[in-house]
Amino acid sequence: MATSALETRFTDRARAVLASQGISVSEYAEKTGQTFDMASRRLNGKVKVSITDLANFAELTGYDPCEFLEDEFVLKPAVLAGREAA
Repeated sequence: MATSALETRFTDRARAVLASQGISVSEYAEKTGQTFDMASRRLNGKVKVSITDLANFAELTGYDPCEFLEDEFVLKPAVLAGREAA
């Protein structure tokens, strides 16, 4: 499956956000109602990301959904994103 530039932009940024906030794929999956396999496949670009997936991820991590799609992206410190650093 070919991924679009926007999907690649989101998955790259999503993985960076999870790492910076100390959120595991398992925790992300659990908090967004997905199986570990499905969450992992989404984060690796093997499954298309829906608008709902984007919104759920943004809510979990303290971002606005559009931030993941803009040309410039800045990682927020975990405290600003509503999470304590792990």
